[in-house]
Amino acid sequence: MDMDADGDIGFQFFTIKNLVAFFTIFGWTGIACLDSEMSMMAVIITSLVAGLIMMSVMAAIFYFFSKLTDSGTMNIQNAVGGVGEIYLTVRAKRGNIGKVSLMVQGSLRELEAITDDEEDLKNGMVINVKEVINGNLLLISKS
Repeated sequence: MDMDADGDIGFQFFTIKNLVAFFTIFGWTGIACLDSEMSMMAVIITSLVAGLIMMSVMAAIFYFFSKLTDSGTMNIQNAVGGVGEIYLTVRAKRGNIGKVSLMVQGSLRELEAITDDEEDLKNGMVINVKEVINGNLLLISKS
């Protein structure tokens, strides 16, 4: 049986955490209001409002925290226009598939590349990425 557990829960108002926050703030607000000698009706209304506000704040915090996720999947199109360094020699006129090291989406990646240049691109040379071919191969040129 296959199961996908990566579902978006969305905004949830009634959770255990929110109920604990509600009763905590409700209780402390009630104690503070009773200490200031407010009427019982005013104490209950003030405590309810404070508890509901706290539930809303907690629900909003957890909702926005859930939106802070990142898949981490690299989109190779983000390499276009990037500057990198030859790792394994790339022969001229698409003579072979070499490798380059470059920063893509904030992390150093080692990707396969070819070139249309007239000369071989040797280890350590600085290159520019011109385009992506066949979805996973970089077309590069000397900087």
